[in-house]
Amino acid sequence: MRRLKGGPARYLISVLALAGLLMTAAHRVSATTSKTIAASASFSTPFESDSFTPRVGKILFSRYKDIYTVNLEDGAVKRLTYTEQCGGCFNLQPAWSPDGAHIAFTSNRGGDFDIYVMDADGSDQRRLTDMAGRESSPAWSPRGNSIAFVNGGDTTFAGMVNSTECNHPNIYLVSADGGLPVKLTDKGANTDPSWSPDGKRIAFTSDRDGDYEIYLLDVADHHLVQLTNNEGVDDVDPSWSPDGAGIAFGRGYALRDFCRMEGIIENPLEPDATAWGADLYVVGVDGSGSKRLTFDGNNSDPVWLPDGSGLAFTKGGDAGYELFYVELTGLSQRRVADGANFDLSPSCMAGAESGAGMLDIVGR
Repeated sequence: MRRLKGGPARYLISVLALAGLLMTAAHRVSATTSKTIAASASFSTPFESDSFTPRVGKILFSRYKDIYTVNLEDGAVKRLTYTEQCGGCFNLQPAWSPDGAHIAFTSNRGGDFDIYVMDADGSDQRRLTDMAGRESSPAWSPRGNSIAFVNGGDTTFAGMVNSTECNHPNIYLVSADGGLPVKLTDKGANTDPSWSPDGKRIAFTSDRDGDYEIYLLDVADHHLVQLTNNEGVDDVDPSWSPDGAGIAFGRGYALRDFCRMEGIIENPLEPDATAWGADLYVVGVDGSGSKRLTFDGNNSDPVWLPDGSGLAFTKGGDAGYELFYVELTGLSQRRVADGANFDLSPSCMAGAESGAGMLDIVGR
């Protein structure tokens, strides 16, 4: 998730990827948190290669102000939204529904940033949320009947962040048909929701104990587990593996840059390479078997390929932002799409057969 800065023309959300039930109680999270420290691992240097082709058909992503898909078999890119049809609005942070029939996304076409839903071909675009403040980072529950998202909760600052302070965004849950959102978090700045495949837990990023770390929230009893604990280093952008065994995330954001990068919105039309610095890791849900997947910095927004063979992610640098995917076993990387250099927020369609998966990576 990215930073908000400046006027409306500067806003661009990039975030920086599932429980089929709404909470039975709308009370806030206040459970005792248990902590897990991820283990270290030996690393090797990855390489860029054409040999790795994941078993997934399409990746959804944002490019400048609009949402596109790319077919990984032939590289064909299809545009789904048209900023010129909504007065130059932003259409960003797309997320496939579990059945691939719908797409949730963030847009400011109504004046503020809200969560919208459309059919997979870009038709029937409709607003899902209309809260005070700005909404972002939609994440479908595995059954597809609810969506987790982030709201800043303040009509003045509303999730906006600056270089020194986050304004405590929180995670909410809403029915996929609309209705009253349920607040799930209430301490610190909480972002980046990602559902477990069984729909029982949500992984998210929070600074509730100082640094930004990855937490796991049980949606039934609100019990929290702190998955990572790395003093002075921020762990962000969690993504739950398809087999439920592990979490991918970004590590290495400097604290002074994290609010710029991860609060909610950033303006990549004026990229600032100094805001980057993270690499991607995977770790077991019990904190074991940590493995580093990238070694060049400037990587964020990891999302698992549905077959479990690797991750799609955003790579930033002097040239801008591009989508890559990385293989879990051999660490080879490959560009997702050529062309424009502001491609962000990848989302992969669920439902493919399981491939290597997290269990093979951590050796369990």
